[in-house]
Amino acid sequence: MLDLYSEAGKVVRKTLNKETNIRTAVYASNFKNKKQLLRLCCESLRFRTCLDRILEVKELHDLLKNIHFDRYLLYVLLYDYIFGQGLSKAKKAHSDAILKRAAYIDQQLGNMKDMIEEAKGHVAQTSKVGNPRYARVNTIKWSFDEALQALQDEGWTISNLKPQENDNWYKTTVSLMSEDEVYIDCHVNELLLFPTNADLHQHWMVTGGYLLLQDKASCLSSLVLNPKIGSCIFDICAAPGMKTTHLAALVQNEGKIWAIDKASDRIKTLRTMIEKAGAINVSTYCGDFLRTDVTDKRFSKIRYALLDPPCSGSGIVKRMDQLIDEEEKTNTSRLRSLSNLQAMLLKHAMGLPNLKKIVYSTCSIHEEENEQVIEEILNDDFLRTRFKLIKAMPKWPHRGRTNYSFGHKCLRALPEIDLTNGFFVAVFKRQKL
Repeated sequence: MLDLYSEAGKVVRKTLNKETNIRTAVYASNFKNKKQLLRLCCESLRFRTCLDRILEVKELHDLLKNIHFDRYLLYVLLYDYIFGQGLSKAKKAHSDAILKRAAYIDQQLGNMKDMIEEAKGHVAQTSKVGNPRYARVNTIKWSFDEALQALQDEGWTISNLKPQENDNWYKTTVSLMSEDEVYIDCHVNELLLFPTNADLHQHWMVTGGYLLLQDKASCLSSLVLNPKIGSCIFDICAAPGMKTTHLAALVQNEGKIWAIDKASDRIKTLRTMIEKAGAINVSTYCGDFLRTDVTDKRFSKIRYALLDPPCSGSGIVKRMDQLIDEEEKTNTSRLRSLSNLQAMLLKHAMGLPNLKKIVYSTCSIHEEENEQVIEEILNDDFLRTRFKLIKAMPKWPHRGRTNYSFGHKCLRALPEIDLTNGFFVAVFKRQKL
């Protein structure tokens, strides 16, 4: 049986060394209880400043010289010993090593009261996210009405969520949801809102792929693309597959979806998601889209494309990478590099010979990755004659930055108001030739 602490130490090491993000590392682990593993890793990272201070104690620092310990393993062991569940489930050698040094740990903790209170306050603040738990009914496997009936049979009370009268009304309505209440979303078809504290990960509807846990904002790009049933679509940078499976549902599992991603581990995740959702009209392949010949005859029937490129992820409310490097989100050179890549990908996608409509989206709040990318396309003389920017979801209340003449045509989802991740969507439609 795999040891929780050894596996958590590996995840923390990979995350801090920027080998991968924390969730990818957790779900790549063979440790069965992913939720337990993720929680331990996240909490250890949240308290890392405190744990580093404790490791300054000579008696604990000396453990790093032991071949059976490293800093990452000590992070998770110390976290659970001091702040978590204790070490009753740890290997005896690990727990004995910590317990033997308990007096030194307690002494150091006594000198760190302010730091610990600050860390606990930060955890409380960052975990106090009022967003509901979103779940999209997977209409590939059953109908929306069947899903509602199944939920009602389990005792859930289902109501329609009216379009928001104002921002405060919407937030208040959602925050007052009772534990057995479910709302039907007013913008995204087949999307349900569960209470914030609803834990659905092990629910049979989720494990069976009947409900897919997808943030509301993430649903908007597929919804805006609005492909015709049976059409051919290119999903670019498709992993982990939530948008891919949404597209498959929108075209009723007919037609064809080409789904490409550059990373082999992400392709594996994508294929798992597609299989779980029952999408049979998707062809996946691992490759660099910029090296893909978009004029290949395989893609001649593609009329729609969705590009959700690599981005800073600065809009993700519960982003675990914030625990590693808060400044990285706003690093100017990194944003410039991402913006260049995003514009290159969008321009390349627009080279699909028979493309009629393309959606560009990011889970970023930065102009560099959003309006500035769109501006670059609009300033391209050739592309400007082929595509026009159209208004995305005209009834959506929050638009792009007003300092751009085209900003009102773009869509932004705002975490503090829309109770979603931060998101940006722009839509281009082919000009009549």
